[in-house]
Amino acid sequence: MKRSPIILVAVAFILSACATTPHQPWLYSLTTPPAGTTPPSEARVARKALIVNQIYAAEFLQHSGIVYKTAPNRLSVARQHRWAAPLTVQLHQYIYNRLTTQLPSIAVYPNTSSAPLKAWQLTVEFNSFHGRFDGKAVVAGSWRLRNGNGDVVAQSSFKQDTPLAEDGYEALVAALSKGLARVTDSIASTIHELTLEQADETAQGVNIDAP
Repeated sequence: MKRSPIILVAVAFILSACATTPHQPWLYSLTTPPAGTTPPSEARVARKALIVNQIYAAEFLQHSGIVYKTAPNRLSVARQHRWAAPLTVQLHQYIYNRLTTQLPSIAVYPNTSSAPLKAWQLTVEFNSFHGRFDGKAVVAGSWRLRNGNGDVVAQSSFKQDTPLAEDGYEALVAALSKGLARVTDSIASTIHELTLEQADETAQGVNIDAP
């Protein structure tokens, strides 16, 4: 049976379109820990309060594509492997959720809109959050903690190199999440120790928030 020339042209066009249609990009999100139970507003007022400020990231990390360092002096931004939401938004949500879980005695707020006036404030900056040619995920940057008077009470830099369990972007995102967890837990530990010191000094009649 002979096929109509029109049908043959239509089939050829469809096959050509399929061949040239790009694959839909893969979207990735950090392995976010569950948020802690939000206490009633009355209980929040009675506890130490902490605000997680907006996250800052180096300019090369502000792409929708996941960044991979292919050589000591060369960075590549993936086109088909992208963050499901802006990276700084995911980082903020991750840190907020994990600190809420790790610091049950502290009322953690995602912004200043509903936080007490004298709440402490945490600022975190990232200069690395990418994969590297040696098979590791790099999480690096710095953080700063200010008390209710705006004085810096703690600050530190951080760097975590986490080996990938296997090849691929899914493994890279999992390794980045692990590195971020270690960084956040270290920050939580420092904040916890500071609040214990404050409690001790307050019990002795000393207020560390006093100017």
